[in-house]
Amino acid sequence: MDLSILIIEPNKKLILPYNYLSHSYKVTRMTSIKLSLLKLNRVNPNLVFLSASFSASKSLNFLESLKNSFKLKLIPLIIIVDLSHRLNFVPGTSWGGKIAVLDSFACKKELLSTLNRVLAPHRDL
Repeated sequence: MDLSILIIEPNKKLILPYNYLSHSYKVTRMTSIKLSLLKLNRVNPNLVFLSASFSASKSLNFLESLKNSFKLKLIPLIIIVDLSHRLNFVPGTSWGGKIAVLDSFACKKELLSTLNRVLAPHRDL
């Protein structure tokens, strides 16, 4: 699968679970919401990893911009909780069923299972 993935993670030392991503994916990693918003349309992601370490207002601002930038498609979202960070924010949203939350100690199997779920075509029940 030819995926473009945007990772927004302020902790440059955090490598898990990101290092489990296939090397065939085009990965763009940004350390701030502001930088990621500037590159959002150029990156044209199929999937976004958003750190839960950002403030609520910054995270919600990014999600609103993501939604508005890609009105014709819903970009799947995986929120990463950095367990070394004291405070984390996980927004309360269903994101069209294309959302997941993982922690920074997630194993490869858990990451791959989550990728399969959020990237699967939407099925009505």
